Amino acid sequence: MAGPRPYPSNVWRKWRPDRVDALLAAVVVVLAVLEVALNTRIQPKAAAYPVEIGIAAAVAWRRTAPLAASAFAAVLGVVLVATGVPIQEPIVDLLALVILGYSLSSHAPWRSGLAGTALLLASGGVQTVVAHKGFSNFAFAFVFLAAMWLMGLTVRRRTARAVHFELTAAELQRQQEEEVRRAATAERLRIARELHDVVSHSLTVMVVQADAAEQVLARNPSGAAEPLRSVQRVGREALGEMARLLGVLREGGEEVGLEPQPGIGELPRLVDQSRRAGLNVELAVDIDPATVPAGMSLAVYRIVQEALTNTAKHAGAVPVRIRIGMDAGQVAVDVTDAGRVRARATHGGGGHGLVGMRERVAVYAGSLQAGPQPEGGFAVHARIPLWSAE
Repeated sequence: MAGPRPYPSNVWRKWRPDRVDALLAAVVVVLAVLEVALNTRIQPKAAAYPVEIGIAAAVAWRRTAPLAASAFAAVLGVVLVATGVPIQEPIVDLLALVILGYSLSSHAPWRSGLAGTALLLASGGVQTVVAHKGFSNFAFAFVFLAAMWLMGLTVRRRTARAVHFELTAAELQRQQEEEVRRAATAERLRIARELHDVVSHSLTVMVVQADAAEQVLARNPSGAAEPLRSVQRVGREALGEMARLLGVLREGGEEVGLEPQPGIGELPRLVDQSRRAGLNVELAVDIDPATVPAGMSLAVYRIVQEALTNTAKHAGAVPVRIRIGMDAGQVAVDVTDAGRVRARATHGGGGHGLVGMRERVAVYAGSLQAGPQPEGGFAVHARIPLWSAE
């Protein structure tokens, strides 16, 4: 049975470096064969064919084993001249040596690259001596080799720089994603605690109303109807909130208070606080707070609170308009400011307001849009289906 492939199946079908090198070597081998066949000055051909093919084939290992490929080509270059082939005639073997020189500086470890380059230069010197040629012949080969070596060194440095930037970007993205996950988890825990308070408060109201109904049931049965209806309404709301509570992760065992959390009815007080802080806030509540379940009302309050905090932090004392109403069966929350748009973090930074808004809206299967406005300023638009609380 065949062994496992060294690459995943989706990469196996693509061009890999070793395949590219094999194809390059095949092209150089074909050129070497054609050169020997067509150049009548390359003699003896019986020696030239295998030696030039061997030098050309060494290109296939220019990345996987650059030092060994260069040593093999360097030895064959001396053999080629020693068999009587004129040193100035073969061009393809010079091409192969130039490719290997480039690979030594761009892909090989530093020691191997320097050793391989020294072997190629030594081979050129020996060939010059064996062929009884002058220094100019060696200088010609040296210039080609040095040019390709410097080119390979440049590519090596740029590749290393690109890899460094890529790794840095990947690490920054990982840190940002981790920060978002931590922010979302922390916000879920806070939502869970608040929902716990809402449900506990609702159950307390149900017990009180049930006790009141029991007190009047015997002497005034009709008077018990209203407390019982209140128990039914609050019970349905509590069941809805408890269902959402089961879907929210909560860690730690700290004690949680039983006092009710703020809601739509407390928005005027929140607006007054913002006005005292310097914001010019205009509030319009076109919905009866009593028709909105406690948990959803809390979510609306927190969304407005976070939006005001975001405005004060990033835009300063600017006009802010808040509208709470109904839109096609959904509770609509619109907060817009007229400040200059600055960089407002949506996934991290010192605070996680927008992350928290998204988490709160997601609990009720709603939607949130937040971002700069075309006419200037910043806007938050949240839509929470009222049916999701049933």
